[in-house]
Amino acid sequence: MVMMLVDSRFDYLSRVRFYSSYLVTPLHWLADTPRSISDSVNNNFQSRSFLIAENQRMKDQLLMQEYELQKLSHLEAENRRLNDLLNASSIVNERVVNAQLTGESPDPFTKRVLINKGSVEGVYEGQPVLDAFGLMG
Repeated sequence: MVMMLVDSRFDYLSRVRFYSSYLVTPLHWLADTPRSISDSVNNNFQSRSFLIAENQRMKDQLLMQEYELQKLSHLEAENRRLNDLLNASSIVNERVVNAQLTGESPDPFTKRVLINKGSVEGVYEGQPVLDAFGLMG
């Protein structure tokens, strides 16, 4: 206790402290090496598992975005087709009845289609049929 008191007041042992810490530092480093190696290995495994989980999450996100992109391109194509149909009916001066194709003949030599409109809606036999690309029949 006396030495600590004298050292704190008059700083006599500063050289002794310096040289003793100089000698003891390698021992501290050597004693700390197993813990630092263990921490490094543990961090590497944690980092690897974190990266694997993040990689899987990003793959799932990419899959969902590809799905959304396909859906968007399909909707764009459908929108273009519907706009073409709308424009095709606007160039006709007569009364227009919008109908949907519900069936088609499987015979390759005759082209017959079935639509979802009839005489009640004003459709008559021999009436011209238009699609987005012009006269269909």
